[in-house]
Amino acid sequence: MSIGKKHRIIMIFIAAAMTLGIILMSACGSGASGSSSSADPGASAGAAHTPENVPTAEPTLTAEPTPTAEPTPSGPKNLLSDVIDDDPILIGGDKWEAVDGTWAGPLMEKGGGAEDTVYQEWTETELSDGSEGVAYHFYSGATEGYHAVGNTFGIFDLLTKGKTYTLTVGLKFTVPDPANVRDGISVGCSIGDTQPVKVDPSDEWQTVTYTFTAGDATDTAYIFVGPGTYDMGKTRIGDIGAGFNLYIESVSLTEAEA
Repeated sequence: MSIGKKHRIIMIFIAAAMTLGIILMSACGSGASGSSSSADPGASAGAAHTPENVPTAEPTLTAEPTPTAEPTPSGPKNLLSDVIDDDPILIGGDKWEAVDGTWAGPLMEKGGGAEDTVYQEWTETELSDGSEGVAYHFYSGATEGYHAVGNTFGIFDLLTKGKTYTLTVGLKFTVPDPANVRDGISVGCSIGDTQPVKVDPSDEWQTVTYTFTAGDATDTAYIFVGPGTYDMGKTRIGDIGAGFNLYIESVSLTEAEA
């Protein structure tokens, strides 16, 4: 065989070997590429539905409750809102003149054979609305005769001359003998320009209203709820039969609206 022929055979062999090598490398590269790009469908589906990948809803804001407005007091101010209270300082006892800020008056005067005097106290009783509560109690300890007494509450420097006021009292007044001429009380003010309101005895609670315009002497003014036949200058008294009971559950003194 000639040298030229051998050389051609060798070149053909080398070319074939190179071609086979290229084919093998291409096959390997293609297999590696397919392996790296493939993903487990099940794994992808599982990953897509894991809680970490589920969008978290934004929290809903809860509105703050609106504060309830405090009720606005209606009507005129009661100047005597604190006179019915179980407080011993509000009871002034036996006095021949009105005492500022307390219930006071002559208590010891007896007539017609009365064996006891008149008393003051705070007591628990059934009120006009049926509930149990505190009331001021002005009463006789006697069973015979009569008393010359008074029941006042001092309101010094509380009124203004020329202004009009309304006094409202919730009370119950009873006597053993309603036919007795001494069995009456009245509600009024020492410097009022109108006549006091007379109150007849009754087993029921009553609401008594007295409207007046304040005159002079506002510095010694007082209201009275009790016997009031005689004006003694610094107090008002009257005769009343033994055995009476006067309960006062409420007192209101307001400036009249123009």
